[in-house]
Amino acid sequence: MAIMKLTHVNLILEKYGKDAISSMNKFLDENGIENLQKSMTQKVESKYPASILTVNMSHYGEYIDSGSKYTTKFPPPDAISKWCDRRGLANGEKDKNGFNKATYPVSLKIFRDGIKAKPFLHLFEDLYPWYEEQFAEALQKDVLESFGDL
Repeated sequence: MAIMKLTHVNLILEKYGKDAISSMNKFLDENGIENLQKSMTQKVESKYPASILTVNMSHYGEYIDSGSKYTTKFPPPDAISKWCDRRGLANGEKDKNGFNKATYPVSLKIFRDGIKAKPFLHLFEDLYPWYEEQFAEALQKDVLESFGDL
């Protein structure tokens, strides 16, 4: 039995993944969320009988997309301190524990009010209708080429 190669489908999946990441990065850039952009990667794998597109990003992408509400504990102070430093809060001054002086007020605000959602993951799905016809054409090419190899 011959295994059909999904060469054309994989190329379209690669392009779809790159366009989706580009679209999400544009949104994140417009909202001042730089570090998440750097963590985004994509990979296309052929696992017979399918091709799989995987897009990975840092775990806090979920919190940005859906928001969060800390009700039982404060967010991690080291992460909040680094965030404050990147934004120049408190002029980078440190408290007695070595954290940015703005860490506690920012953490308290997040603890009390949570993080407002900035939905962006839908951008991945929003691109699909545009690619749907391209996927069909690519699959047709792959099928025709696999019959040509018989």
